[in-house]
Amino acid sequence: MSLEQDSTFLCPYCSAENSLQVDLTAGRRQNFVMDCETCCAPIVVHLTLSGGEVLSIDVRRENE
Repeated sequence: MSLEQDSTFLCPYCSAENSLQVDLTAGRRQNFVMDCETCCAPIVVHLTLSGGEVLSIDVRRENE
């Protein structure tokens, strides 16, 4: 079983596709801020994991 999973999401600012390496060992719920790969705006990322898989990726603008 891999300890990481590749995922993608759309930037809530510019709608560009961003890639994300999810650490499957970091807990069922993960929250962090990362910059968009295209427009560099800060994105708040909320992940929900279960059974070694990403169930949901919720992204929001930093000030929402």
